[in-house]
Amino acid sequence: MDDILLTGNDLTEIQRVKNCLLQQFRIKDLGDLKKFLGIEFSRCKAGIYMSQRKYALDILQDTGLTGARPDKFPMEQYLKLTPDDEKLLKNSDLWDD
Repeated sequence: MDDILLTGNDLTEIQRVKNCLLQQFRIKDLGDLKKFLGIEFSRCKAGIYMSQRKYALDILQDTGLTGARPDKFPMEQYLKLTPDDEKLLKNSDLWDD
């Protein structure tokens, strides 16, 4: 089984590509994107949010660190990046121990 994700802002073109794929392969349309390759997606008016929360929690549980508290964070928390951002993220010395 192989997975493919089609996305774009032209629904007619997306449907054309899906029809072309249907002629060559047996495919199944799973509808709106919710999860792909372990990444969870959600939509709102502001945009599309991607999260690997479950993956991170599974790692913490597997390693027995679910009760651990964070010590250092390598970048500004809650930073919202946009395509128009030109400012580079500043280097952090948090990992220079």
